[in-house]
Amino acid sequence: MGGFCNDIEVALLPGNVVRVADNGRGIPVDKMTLINGVRIPSIPGTCYHSILCALAENKDKFCPWSKVVTSVEKYMRMYGGNKAWKEFSSKHHVKPYVKRIKENAHTLTRSGKDCYGYRLHERGMCIYFFKDGAILFTGGKFVQVHGAKKYDVKFPWVEDCKLDIVALQ
Repeated sequence: MGGFCNDIEVALLPGNVVRVADNGRGIPVDKMTLINGVRIPSIPGTCYHSILCALAENKDKFCPWSKVVTSVEKYMRMYGGNKAWKEFSSKHHVKPYVKRIKENAHTLTRSGKDCYGYRLHERGMCIYFFKDGAILFTGGKFVQVHGAKKYDVKFPWVEDCKLDIVALQ
């Protein structure tokens, strides 16, 4: 834990789910993977890390699922080895790996202090999830809403630009 965490909470939730929360500082910036100018705040070799690498490779641009899946395999093999990819992709009895990649990408869009997306939001990033693909927007600013437990990620181009979803599909 690097000596920064002194409180760990483990909760057993319905459906054989375990939630772990701590007061650590996360992955040090100098240990984060750097892809296309984006620092990836997750453990190398995991599905989440590989999804973020795939989207960072195409940052601020729409990336179709076929390209995301191909890149996830590349980054999972690169950072976790062939064994990590083989273990992930061979769990057909759970769900096909393409479906798991999409579901894990969707998990990265969630907000709230205990959600994975919060790490991205703190770093000025946000994932938009579409039926045909996803976009990792970068260059935003994390803004805490005063007097509330809410926050926003503000992007400088939002007020000057209208996102045309039709053009992205």
